[in-house]
Amino acid sequence: MKKIDKYFFRDLLRLFLIFSASSVAIFVIVNFFERLGFFIANKARPVDIFKFYVFQIPFLFNLLAPFAFLIASFFLFQQSAYRNEILLIRISGINVRQIISKILLFTLLVSVLIFLNGELLAFPGLQKSTRVRKANIEKSEYYFYYPVVSDFSFMNNDTLFYFSRLNARERKGLGVIVMVLGETGPRVRIDADSCIIIGKTYELFNAKERFLGIDKDSIVFHEKKTLISGISPFEVIKKKTEIEEMSAKQLLKLVSYKKRMKLQFKEEMVELLYRFSFPLTVFVFAFFALPLAISIKPRGKTYSFGLALIISFLLWVFIQFFKVSGQAGKINEFLSTFFPLLLSMGIGVVPWFKMKL
Repeated sequence: MKKIDKYFFRDLLRLFLIFSASSVAIFVIVNFFERLGFFIANKARPVDIFKFYVFQIPFLFNLLAPFAFLIASFFLFQQSAYRNEILLIRISGINVRQIISKILLFTLLVSVLIFLNGELLAFPGLQKSTRVRKANIEKSEYYFYYPVVSDFSFMNNDTLFYFSRLNARERKGLGVIVMVLGETGPRVRIDADSCIIIGKTYELFNAKERFLGIDKDSIVFHEKKTLISGISPFEVIKKKTEIEEMSAKQLLKLVSYKKRMKLQFKEEMVELLYRFSFPLTVFVFAFFALPLAISIKPRGKTYSFGLALIISFLLWVFIQFFKVSGQAGKINEFLSTFFPLLLSMGIGVVPWFKMKL
């Protein structure tokens, strides 16, 4: 690597880390004072407040990294142009496009690191932060599951459980369906009006058990039937995580399950694809911003910083609009997550051709 490359890489990395750390710190401070009344009302311990924010830091770094990199890029190259460093580089016969191309390759590495950080630290940390908030700060008895849920289903090995209504306080389920699945479809289906769940034991009432054979079916009626499963539905609900807090691995399992059960999974699919598209925003933002930062007439630090903020905000709104449209079913899942990036790169080609060398 040439000295000029090392110079730009060192300064870019330094600015990227400074803006990332500053953005995370500002977010935490502002959010803390917004929630101060909430913490006081719940008599939260300082250690729990500390954990609540520390667990969020990897996620916040991931969330703010694209904007921090865009601002760092604008800041560095606008200031280099302002100090006539870009002019000196051109006079020396160094190709500015080569420097930018190397930085773009570096952003691909950053994108991979952001994805790995999300899988290993960010989303697991976000789930821990939610647990601290609900269990330690709010002190909710049902901190990780809802007392009452409707239309709830889950799989345990080859058995599907469905409840039209499940009450955690009363340990009671209504409108119960249990299906044992085989290779070709359901082998046994049990329909019950209600059930009482104690541990992993299900007491089914007014149950109709149907054995589904190839040639004919048989039906057995039970006033009361005991069923033992490997897991309680309350444990499943307890482990329930909002899809916004799930890693790509968790979302893939959820999508696979819903596909198998022939349930709607559009929202989960959009979120899964977003796990892969979002890290690439660092590369896309850099592709868009780097030639623009060099081409625009330099006007000082304030102008550079403000322009970078405006561009990053517009790109962010553009990405979120398509994501929400995909979750609402208005746009194809793949298009809703990757089309904004492709379109941004298409628009970003213009500054590349107009870049003054």
